[in-house]
Amino acid sequence: MRVSPEPVLCAFDASEPSILAADVAAWLAGALRAPLELVYVVDHDDLPALPPHGAGIDPFVRDALPAIQEQIAEDEARSHLKTALSALPHGDVRGNVLTGWAPTVIRQRAVDCRATLLVTGTVARQGLERLLHGSVSGTLAADAPCPVVVVPPDAALREPGPVLVGDDGSEHAERAVRHAEALAERMERDLERMHVEDGDPVEVLSRAARERRACLAVAGTRGRGPLRGQLFGSVSTGLIREAGRPVMLVSLHAGEADEPVRWSDTHAAAWIGLLETHKRLTRELDAELQAEHGLTISSLELLSRLATADDHMLRLTTLADVAGLSLSRVSRILDGLEKRGLVERRADADDARAKQAAITASGVELLHAAEKTHSAGVQRAFFDQLQDSDVETLARVFQLFRRQQRGPA
Repeated sequence: MRVSPEPVLCAFDASEPSILAADVAAWLAGALRAPLELVYVVDHDDLPALPPHGAGIDPFVRDALPAIQEQIAEDEARSHLKTALSALPHGDVRGNVLTGWAPTVIRQRAVDCRATLLVTGTVARQGLERLLHGSVSGTLAADAPCPVVVVPPDAALREPGPVLVGDDGSEHAERAVRHAEALAERMERDLERMHVEDGDPVEVLSRAARERRACLAVAGTRGRGPLRGQLFGSVSTGLIREAGRPVMLVSLHAGEADEPVRWSDTHAAAWIGLLETHKRLTRELDAELQAEHGLTISSLELLSRLATADDHMLRLTTLADVAGLSLSRVSRILDGLEKRGLVERRADADDARAKQAAITASGVELLHAAEKTHSAGVQRAFFDQLQDSDVETLARVFQLFRRQQRGPA
């Protein structure tokens, strides 16, 4: 028994371009007989700054406001997804709200779910240099682990014609041809492979795509330029601007079209179970810490890192690194902890440009109380559900990954 085919993934943010992209993604998923997943990414670091609060506000309320703001943003994203999913003409479809920087999160999601295609919209028909220069679409097209279908706003959708691919004999064109062949076969469409010997390739390919009513135009890309997210290849950007239909871009990171990747039901249950269990336990334990101590798991970890550091103090950049959080996220958490007198920011004696965070006596006291609550919660929600043999198996499995992370001795 095999799990469902690899999904079509669509970057979604409720904007008009992403709604159009979702429509194309639903069509492609139906043609490929594949599941469809819309991914809405909420970047907590990009949320508007909260207004200053009066001195009389309860400190627990004040410290909880950033988390409330983040939760509201995620709830709004889920609401937008629910509306979009209900309107899509595809049965096997789901939505996923994730957090972080959109290009990185979407790319990782494509890796995790082994997406067969990634679909994204564009913001304008003109200005493709700006469009694919540092944008989500441009960054994904440059290094996504699968082909990326870019949907311009004037695209003709669901055309009855072939999959059309340009071939100039280069390595990246050959890679695009292989992906185009595999896609055409799965969609039960003809493949038209065009060699352009005379004239402007963009003009020739775009005209052919319109005349033959191609359902999809395909081009290879050479990846990134010197600036992040800048897409090499005037043919790629030109086709998006001129072909008037969805364009599939195949970068060198897209792998080979014929790579068979299949999970058994057991593999799928193990991986999906890990993700869902982590998400559920984190939310449950986070809510308990908030209610009892006004802390989140992230703020508890920062206090713990400071308490165990030399002199109970760490440079902010070091603290962010060991906690696995962005520097801006750490700074926001420390703002709340500092207002409660749990930490102090101090100048770095070795670098005047840097700051250090130090835990206070009040912070140590609260940390000890919160750790007792957290440990009891982990015991109740996690260990009490397992047999000793289950714990031994988990410890052995995760030790394997810890050794891989550390590298060879």
